[in-house]
Amino acid sequence: MRYFQLLLASCLITLAVCAPQTAEAQRHTLPKWEARLGLGLLPTFIKDEVKTLQPPLSLELRYRPLEKLSVGLLTGQSVSRGLLAHHNGEKRLVTNRFQTTALRIAAHSNPWERWEVYGGLVFGYSRNNIEYMEPLQSKNLDNVMPIAPKRDGFTYTAFVGSSMKVSKRLMVYGELGFGLSILTSGISYRF
Repeated sequence: MRYFQLLLASCLITLAVCAPQTAEAQRHTLPKWEARLGLGLLPTFIKDEVKTLQPPLSLELRYRPLEKLSVGLLTGQSVSRGLLAHHNGEKRLVTNRFQTTALRIAAHSNPWERWEVYGGLVFGYSRNNIEYMEPLQSKNLDNVMPIAPKRDGFTYTAFVGSSMKVSKRLMVYGELGFGLSILTSGISYRF
């Protein structure tokens, strides 16, 4: 019985100490939803020496059930054009429309004044739609070009980023990852 009374007393003291802090923390909670608009500064296909017709643009809706955890849904697209070389030396001009839709899960650091660092995983579905802009000179090579015109598939990757609070609800961010773009910068709005 004495053990039970001691346990009850310690629980009541803990509750009395923590309740005002919890109430104060709830008054200063961050908005749970965040809309993000990103622009790819370094497209994924840069190594292929392509010309960017539409830079990688992304739109993400993010929910933060906890201060240090977020779950988001991202969609984005980029369009690039370049020369595709065949092993015999012949080249063709191609346009690549790359689209992705992804689920993003991120862990966030404690905010340092206006800064926050985060990183996470991406599970997505990507679609390449490659359009040949000029015909082959050799007719017998049409079906042996190294890239299929359409390729879809599931992807998974990771990212790391940092954001800076401009105002109470508006932030700017930068991310390093792989997917739609290698380096992305953008703005986000919390609501």
